[in-house]
Amino acid sequence: MGSLIFVTIAGALVEKFGGRTILTVAAFGISIAFFLEGLGPTIGDVRVLAIGVFLNGAFVALTNVPQNVETAAVNDA
Repeated sequence: MGSLIFVTIAGALVEKFGGRTILTVAAFGISIAFFLEGLGPTIGDVRVLAIGVFLNGAFVALTNVPQNVETAAVNDA
């Protein structure tokens, strides 16, 4: 679900804030998501795991558009 939601708004976010900013935020978000995905089973809380999985999908999808935009900019240079 997270990836479906965020991939649709990634273009607007890149246009507003820039590709580098979105990639930086997404990388930090992926780190938090991985932490939650490990923490959930450790403490036995499925809700924490579910939030981690949602955030992982959201932030990985959020990296897709800025990576392509930055690649196109390098290719055009």
